[in-house]
Amino acid sequence: MLKMKKKGTAIKPECPALDNIAQETGKLLEAVSTLSKFDVQLRFVSGELSEYTREMQDISQENVSVTEETSAGMNQVNHSVTTAADTLHAVTETARALAKKNADSKVLLDEALPL
Repeated sequence: MLKMKKKGTAIKPECPALDNIAQETGKLLEAVSTLSKFDVQLRFVSGELSEYTREMQDISQENVSVTEETSAGMNQVNHSVTTAADTLHAVTETARALAKKNADSKVLLDEALPL
């Protein structure tokens, strides 16, 4: 036979099994609520990480572009330096040849002047 207990103005049957089920159901609802909050927070963080990843990808692409442009510029500088060095080498060789001709001409002039 069920005993009755008074709760507020209503009288409820006293049943330890039902009380236990109610307590466990409350705990289960609390756990579900906590999991739901965790799910919402996890989705938010996941969205933030996705946005951060997109930003990092954009920055990486910009860095690749800058690196390629710098490399192309350095190749042009290298080509210009090589061309300048080759030109200076040619000028040096021409100057040496001219200096030798001048020396040879001086010798010829020195020989011709006493006459």
